Amino acid sequence: MSAAVAAGAKYASKQKKKHKNELRKARAQVEQQRAKDSELAVQYVSGMISDPQLGTLSPDQCRDMLTFVTKNDEHEIDSNGLEYFLSTARKEGGTPADKPLSSRAVLATLEKYRFYLRNRNYVDTLISQWDIDANQSLNAAELRALIIHKEETLPPNQKREQAGVIIELRPTEQDIDYIMKECDLNGNGVIDKSELLIALAQWAEIAERKSAQSRACVVL
Repeated sequence: MSAAVAAGAKYASKQKKKHKNELRKARAQVEQQRAKDSELAVQYVSGMISDPQLGTLSPDQCRDMLTFVTKNDEHEIDSNGLEYFLSTARKEGGTPADKPLSSRAVLATLEKYRFYLRNRNYVDTLISQWDIDANQSLNAAELRALIIHKEETLPPNQKREQAGVIIELRPTEQDIDYIMKECDLNGNGVIDKSELLIALAQWAEIAERKSAQSRACVVL
């Protein structure tokens, strides 16, 4: 092995170790935040209802709880963030829009709300890029264009393979119809900022299922 190759291998190993340490640190911070959020949320909810796992909360109480949990953060509870939280909690608990939310579902949604906060700028960027009619949301055609672009620009380490061949997935109209039906939680016919991460996660599930089916066909 030449000195240049050895030096390159040593540098690559060092960078890999550095990346692992950074990832471990980031995960630890997320776990700490999750534990802190959960403790504060249970503290707040327990002050209103005797059993946090069985009681219910109104949307206003959810806003107050989020304000209590994030009171030492730089984040503000904006309308998009609150709608994301409420929509996700309703889906988590199977709760109709006109009913109080299950406190169990509310507590379970906190981690997803933190995920939304960490990705809020990303959502704003996607909306600004793909919202052709400038109404701060994505219709079916705009959502499909976004997903196709994301599939076309996947990093090499995220590309899907089948027997050594790259699988290029594209959402069908049926896929988009399904995503719109499942993720348009307020029923206004478009994917709002508060629903975009949910919609992208739904496509990820569909894509993974299609990839698994393709691999199964190869095995057969």
